[in-house]
Amino acid sequence: MISEYLLTLLVILIAFTLLFGLAQYLKNNSVIDTFWGISFIIAAITALVISLDFSSPQIVVTILVFIWGSRLSTRIYLRNKGKAEDWRYAAWRIKWGDNVLFRSYTDVFLVQAIFCFLVSIPVIYINLNNLRIAYPVILIIGILLWIFGFLFETIGDNQLDEFKKSKPKKESVLNTGLWQYTRHPNYFGEATQWWAIGIIVLSTGFSAWWTLIGPITITYLLLKVSGIPMLEKKMSKNPKYKSYMAKTNKFLPGPVKN
Repeated sequence: MISEYLLTLLVILIAFTLLFGLAQYLKNNSVIDTFWGISFIIAAITALVISLDFSSPQIVVTILVFIWGSRLSTRIYLRNKGKAEDWRYAAWRIKWGDNVLFRSYTDVFLVQAIFCFLVSIPVIYINLNNLRIAYPVILIIGILLWIFGFLFETIGDNQLDEFKKSKPKKESVLNTGLWQYTRHPNYFGEATQWWAIGIIVLSTGFSAWWTLIGPITITYLLLKVSGIPMLEKKMSKNPKYKSYMAKTNKFLPGPVKN
């Protein structure tokens, strides 16, 4: 069984390595942002092909990952199409200097490949094993929670897109719709979907508790690493955003603070 996990990891590493080659050809490491959602689809399908089993839990989680990943990658592709390299990768390119090729592979592509594998653990687990639903109620709870998270992320993204299309003043801050309850509805929705997938996996048996490393990892990344911290470090230079931060929850939705 360990060899099947390693084979799935190998496929993920190969996919990210090929993408690294494309990124160097384009001189644009931010192509990895578009690939992020697709990489999870690759992980899910790889495990499914290895097992050659198509039980209902496998079909459910694979469909959910496909919907989440394809929507996210399509959105990022359309957002970045025709634009220069994202400011984060451009800054690192300058910072790394002569070591840019090596650091780009290890610090960007290799790291994200490993994170993709870790986050995908519940999906890989369920797709590699011939499992059946043991607790239908937990399955239903997981699917409903995933739908809630998907709508929360999608609506939040759409509200942000409409805000940007309105060509707001430079220091304007989006604080309406879902953005009045959490400063990052898209990240909250994304984490919720992965916790929902973790719950769906638990519907096959509580012995799968260890696969919750997946939602734990994505939540940690969003809260502490590449999601909220990097974005808010940039946005906090705006006085209006600082005021928004004082009144609005960072992650979990909640009422506006006075």
